[in-house]
Amino acid sequence: MLHFLTLFSLAVALVQGLVVPELNARDGPAPLALDFTVEKSIGNITISDWRAQRAPKTSKRAYSEKISNVDYAYFLNVYLGSSKQKSYVLLDTGSSDLWVPTKDYNHKKSSTVKDTGHAFNIEYVDGSTANGEYYTDTLSFGSAQPVLSQFEFAAASTDSFGVFGIADRDQESTRYTYDNFPWALQKAGLTPKASYSLYLGQDHGSGVVIFGGIDTEKYEGSLSKYSIDTSESSLSLDVETVSVGGQQVQENAPYVLDSGTSLALVSEGLLNTLNDVFSVDSNGLVSCNQPSDEYITFSFGQSSVKVPYTDAVYSNGDGTCSLAFSYDQGYTILGDIFLRNAYVYYDLTDQTISLAQVKYSLASNIVAA
Repeated sequence: MLHFLTLFSLAVALVQGLVVPELNARDGPAPLALDFTVEKSIGNITISDWRAQRAPKTSKRAYSEKISNVDYAYFLNVYLGSSKQKSYVLLDTGSSDLWVPTKDYNHKKSSTVKDTGHAFNIEYVDGSTANGEYYTDTLSFGSAQPVLSQFEFAAASTDSFGVFGIADRDQESTRYTYDNFPWALQKAGLTPKASYSLYLGQDHGSGVVIFGGIDTEKYEGSLSKYSIDTSESSLSLDVETVSVGGQQVQENAPYVLDSGTSLALVSEGLLNTLNDVFSVDSNGLVSCNQPSDEYITFSFGQSSVKVPYTDAVYSNGDGTCSLAFSYDQGYTILGDIFLRNAYVYYDLTDQTISLAQVKYSLASNIVAA
């Protein structure tokens, strides 16, 4: 998540009631499955308020877990320390650290905690900051059996909820590197690789993130593999062209595939084309009635992903709609409006990203990857 750009979010979805299988019966690395239920509020704070006012501004750039796509926000519960202190955290492929507010995690209440001695600092878009410490402690998802012991994360002084960053280690907010969640799973022998696949589901329903595996029933055709763009400190792929409304825009630019951003940031040229095709008015509004059989097609070379026009706009909640694309010089991000139409496998071990057109299916065939 490019934190200071996440002003586009719409609502909040929270996860409760995770059920984790026992890990002591495992014979070796393999995908693991976690289930949860969904809530739609978190006290008096909405995700749009959090991102607009309290989203972190700066950041250094296989188990299966169902997630919920309610207006493009994905949350899960984590349980930390010997006392299993619960925290709601945003699942984010655009950052790398797990950090939680100190109101959720008090290190003095855990007998298994270790203080790393390293400070944690975040600046927010409103100019305020959150400061804390990095710790190592047990991390679980509600089961009696910890998923990881001595896992490194940060606790920060803030009234917000936290972030579960699962990008590569080069985006950690530290001056050193450590094994964040995908790498820690591999190191512990729980998954075959530091990798995960992402399926956001249909009609903003439930989805799945699979660490160390893929679900072969959730995409059409074959997964096309690409090298991660190493010129960017992010999980980026080069978009070659974008076709929309009978026009083709040459991009040839890296785009971050970021579950922590609701909508999308594109080049100025592409945005101008989209504004013309969708007849965006002087107030930035667009018709809410969009066809489901017309598409914006993003080509990556070997493969392409189609985003229907119905996903290209979003409701403002007052009967009007806006285009789900914007421009901010120097930043190109494909957030959830794109990702819910793609099946993406992020392989941090091999430094590749594979993707295909999503196939919405209740069938499942999870295999190690």
